[in-house]
Formats: sequence, C-alpha cells, structure tokens
Amino acid sequence: MPELRRLEEYGPFFTNNDKPLDIERLRKLHELVGEFREQFLTNKDLQDLLMNRGYELEEEDRPSSWYELTGGPPTLRVQNARHLTAVEVMMDLATRPRLVALEKTRILIPGKKDETRVITPEGYDAGKVEILQREWMENSDITPTIREYRDLLTASLDEFNLQLVLSMTFNASRSAFIDEKWESGRLQRRTQEIVFPNGYSALDNGYYNFARRKFFHCAATYEKLQESGFARRFTLTQKEAITGKIENR
Repeated sequence: MPELRRLEEYGPFFTNNDKPLDIERLRKLHELVGEFREQFLTNKDLQDLLMNRGYELEEEDRPSSWYELTGGPPTLRVQNARHLTAVEVMMDLATRPRLVALEKTRILIPGKKDETRVITPEGYDAGKVEILQREWMENSDITPTIREYRDLLTASLDEFNLQLVLSMTFNASRSAFIDEKWESGRLQRRTQEIVFPNGYSALDNGYYNFARRKFFHCAATYEKLQESGFARRFTLTQKEAITGKIENR
C-alpha cells in the first residue's frame, strides 16, 4: 500500500468554500481516510461498516482486491482499474515461469475440423502464451515502457481509491447508529467524531482532481505503446475501458 501523501499536496485542488477550512481538522480526516484505505482489504469490521452499514457481509461479498470494486457506471476510476487489470494480466502471462501444467482441450468449431488445443489451467491457449513470452524477450526496447505504463496506472488508481474510501467513510458516518459493543460500531464512532461536511467536500474534490491529473498523465506513455504492434496488446481501447468488453489479444 502506498504511503499517504501530505495533505498540502492536494491543496491546489480543494473546492472554494464559503467558510474557511479548519486545516488541522481536515488533516485528521485525511489521515483517517488513509488509515482506512490501508486496512480496507484485510479488516472485516471495516468492510462491514463501509460496505454494509455495519451488518456482517457474506464471505463471497468481501473484496480481495480493489479491482473487484468496479461495478456501476464507467467512472474514470473504473476505467483506470480496467486499463491496469489488462496490462497486469498480459504482463503476468508474458513474464511468468515456463509453462508446465497443461491439459488438452477439444475445440468444436462449426463447419471446420475439430481442433485440439493445449491450454493452461487458467484457460489460456498455451501456444499463444508461449509466443507472447518469446515476443516479450524479443521486444526488450519497449518492455520498460510497458512497465512504466503499469506503474503510472497503479499510482493513479491508488489516488482514486482514496476518494472511494472517503465517500464510503462519509456515508458510514451518517448511517444508522451501530451499537459500540461491535467493532464496526466503534469504527463508526470514530468517523462521526472526525468527518465533517465541509472537509468531505474539500477532500473529495482534491482527491478526485489529483487522481484525474495522474490518470491523464498516462496518455503519453499509452500513445508510445500504440506505436508498437506488440505493446498495443497490453493496452485497451477507449471502448473496451468504458464497456468492460475486452477483445481477444
């Protein structure tokens, strides 16, 4: 998990408020959101509070990664996550250890002869994976740019996640009272003591615009990858990022 940035780094993106901001109070809210972001994927009580108004979530509903929180409209955060998922999956296939555990699968194609293909346990065509791995080694001039693209997307998604946690924290502070005999209730009490509307508005705008700027900074690297037929396979088109429907690579 990335280190939480100083509050002052988001200052240029704060909204203009009629009332002056209490910076020290805002700092406490910023630190609480950073703490919740760090603990979110591992703290079940926190998940119950932020995702289910304090009620215990079913195990299958608990997120194990930030990529699972991409439902709803194709916001910039969702598009960022889809771009990052695509490049990480392709990089994993291209750089993983040599394929060993394989199985043969019979492919039935109407109007054509039956084919037998070797696939990986995850369902990938082993032949295509081997070609991808060979091409990764042959295109060493562009692979550092692919890694740079992955790192830029990771950094911008981390900032979007901060805004997401802020929103969930604000909602939790205003949801129905949870008995403090439960840990989720004690966590809610902390949100109620620290969250304040003016601070939420300032941070929400600051986090979003900071993340948006970092996401758009990926564009130059993305364009470099489009110049290579090999590297282009590690990216999504705008349509794919918005719809979530990914073409075969």
